[in-house]
Amino acid sequence: MSGALVSDLYTQLQASDDDTRIAALRSLTADDLQSPAVRLQLSVAVQSPSADIRVAALKAWLHCKQAADEQIYACITDREALVRATAFRIVLQVARTNRLDSCHRGLIDRSPEVRLSVLWTIRQYGIEIPTSMLQSRLHDADPLVACAAAELLALRQDPMAITWLCDRVSHGDLVFKRHAIRVIGRACVVSAVPLLINEITNRTHYTVYAIQALGLIRHPDGLNILLVQICSQSIAVRHAAITALIQYANPTVVTIMRQALADYRPIVRAHAITILHAYQFIPEINEVPYFLRYGKARHINELLSTILQGLSADVLVKLQTLYDHKVFQYSDGYYKLISKIIKKHPESTVLITALLKSSQLFFVRLGLMSVTEKNSDDTIMQQIIALKTHPVATIRDAVDRSMRVLAQRYPLLMIPYWSILPLVAKEQCLKQVLTHADCSVRAVALTDADPFIWIHCVRFFHQCVTANPDYIYQLTTSEIAHIVTWQSDERVFNRMHIVNISVMWHQINTPQV
Repeated sequence: MSGALVSDLYTQLQASDDDTRIAALRSLTADDLQSPAVRLQLSVAVQSPSADIRVAALKAWLHCKQAADEQIYACITDREALVRATAFRIVLQVARTNRLDSCHRGLIDRSPEVRLSVLWTIRQYGIEIPTSMLQSRLHDADPLVACAAAELLALRQDPMAITWLCDRVSHGDLVFKRHAIRVIGRACVVSAVPLLINEITNRTHYTVYAIQALGLIRHPDGLNILLVQICSQSIAVRHAAITALIQYANPTVVTIMRQALADYRPIVRAHAITILHAYQFIPEINEVPYFLRYGKARHINELLSTILQGLSADVLVKLQTLYDHKVFQYSDGYYKLISKIIKKHPESTVLITALLKSSQLFFVRLGLMSVTEKNSDDTIMQQIIALKTHPVATIRDAVDRSMRVLAQRYPLLMIPYWSILPLVAKEQCLKQVLTHADCSVRAVALTDADPFIWIHCVRFFHQCVTANPDYIYQLTTSEIAHIVTWQSDERVFNRMHIVNISVMWHQINTPQV
């Protein structure tokens, strides 16, 4: 740290304004505390009359990575509970000696906040203390302190704590009962499972807490009661049951949730799918419609991707027999995903052909979208051409769109089908056709019967000749004859500079005198 920065920080730590000093103390880092002057001001702040400054100074002390000194030990007897709680946390973390004595002093502190802070620190840092010291806190006047001590003991499977917790669930007051149920779950007290089931069955105010505890314990006896709760009228109970079942990771859950897919209540089907998704369950073909209809949007991408990775032509036939068009009204947004998967599939050509032959519009549209993602073979092209006479207008429009995309990406592939291509598709691949080295390929466009294609051809030739007059010599006599012939068509002559090419061709072929 530079001298100027240290000086500035030192000035802030000496400020008369408490807010400025607290901000400076909170900004201290381990590097800052390398400065003796800063450490001196930290020692002064620990003795400040302001409790807020003392707390900020104690928290900054943790950055020193040094053993607690006498000033820190003095703070565990501070008149302010927050200061004492912070000091105990520091002492228990960095003290090298007398740690057990500090735990004892903290657990008998007059403030419940301090006692609770000490128990949390003991648990967080795994400090070993005698069981008897914790048992003395089971009868603490503050329920939070008592429950925290019971949790530490229950994690050690202490019978006294387990009995205490079960007694609080059965006969404790409202505050004790709620915290006791939570501790039972976190400590996985198996013997308390019947008590938790009783709380759920009787629909008490603690049903949600009991369900959450069962999910943490994951005992088989609690499974059936949780399966019933996903049908509860209460949203909170249903969500708690779903979370608990997900934590169970029990094969029985998968079996029962698969049966729930056919439940007459949509909400039960949706919850069942949520649980199966969490189990990374891959549905059978006849179960996929439920997942598409009731699954959450974030799950469907993963589901379809997984299913289609192993898709075969035989499976596709089964899909066609199982699905009607309505099933897929929820999955229209996933065309691109599926088409990309099909593109990478080893049997993509077979799959696309099967899609195009499907009686379901969804599959036909999917096939048309997939065909634009790869260089299609002759079989697929023949199937696309057959769809140009499809009775559904949307399919015919999709065929035209696919042909336009194919013409743009793979223009030479479209040459054998030039005569039946839509005009826009012809325009897409016109440049590649006209610049082809083979004059027979160029002739495909030059002999087209549509005057609009002539216009595009002449525009292209004119641009080439304008850029490079010698380009005219690359054309064959028959090709130039075609161009000259087009000028007899008024639509072409009025719109293009055909006369320029005609004059050039005439000059080339006229003998010089």
